[in-house]
Amino acid sequence: MKIIRTDAEGGEIIQGSDAWKMLRVGMLTGTGITNILPGKTGKYKESRQNELDEIVTEIITGKPSGGFFATKFVKEGIEREPMARMYLEERYGYVIEEVAFVQHDWMKVGVSPDGMVIGQKRNVEIKCPKDRTHLRYWLEDTMPDTYVHQVQSQMWLTGAELTDFASYHPDFPDDMDLQVIQVERNPSMIDMIENEVGTFLSEVNVQVNRVKERRENRKGNP
Repeated sequence: MKIIRTDAEGGEIIQGSDAWKMLRVGMLTGTGITNILPGKTGKYKESRQNELDEIVTEIITGKPSGGFFATKFVKEGIEREPMARMYLEERYGYVIEEVAFVQHDWMKVGVSPDGMVIGQKRNVEIKCPKDRTHLRYWLEDTMPDTYVHQVQSQMWLTGAELTDFASYHPDFPDDMDLQVIQVERNPSMIDMIENEVGTFLSEVNVQVNRVKERRENRKGNP
């Protein structure tokens, strides 16, 4: 794996910044991995095709494709994440390193975990959801299915053996505001993810070559 923390000039790359977005251009990333894997939504083919179109577009243009609109709740969650990270460090006595991007050694795929525990093969994934969602996570005391592929993909690419999946909301009492589920690495699921990613990236290459051939054939034909 290749861990990217800084830019060419040595400046720190912050997740969500323009520099971070450029790092991910033409790459299959964490959310994208979830989009290409067979799921229970019934929209597998559509989400896979959308992801392929987005990556091919980025390869051609050299720019981030699409966009992300942060709702009020998403913005609040982003603002609360540093506090959740601090509480995790206090509870478990470890130190969390924030990194910009973790990239596969040779495949064009990478992830941006919320944190990697220094000196341990351990990731941190932090959610700061709406109050009602946090309550549901707290009551169910298990990681929601929605995040299983995301968390296992991160462990695949970082080499982690364990992930602390945390949900935080400051409005709850002290014994409820931080819910942590420890998720172990699932080798069979990771094998499945790696195979699916390899197949998908081959499809990306086919589509990119198709675009190149079409452009070449159209030269001189306005």
